[in-house]
Amino acid sequence: MNKIKNCLSVLRKIVFLIVILFFVFGYVRESKAENKTENKIYTSLDQLNEAIDYQWEEAFVFVRDQIEFEPLTGITKSSQGVLWARAGNATEQARLLTEILSLEGEKVS
Repeated sequence: MNKIKNCLSVLRKIVFLIVILFFVFGYVRESKAENKTENKIYTSLDQLNEAIDYQWEEAFVFVRDQIEFEPLTGITKSSQGVLWARAGNATEQARLLTEILSLEGEKVS
């Protein structure tokens, strides 16, 4: 019974360390992406792609964190308009991300 308690204690410590490492490295990675694109004005999708080094993860983080959500229905702005306004509804944000990924050479359906 003592061995089981010791094993559980070690297992808890390992899980705790894994969770801590995940949050630390996840936070560092996200803050790195935010620092690259935060408060910068991009006039074209090509400029944005260069800034995020053509990485799909960085593109996702940019759209998630830098494009404000507008609770509207329908499509009112182009991808370029969403980029300039830094705001768009869910459909417009999805179209922007799709266009960024297409420029990066990703296959988007």
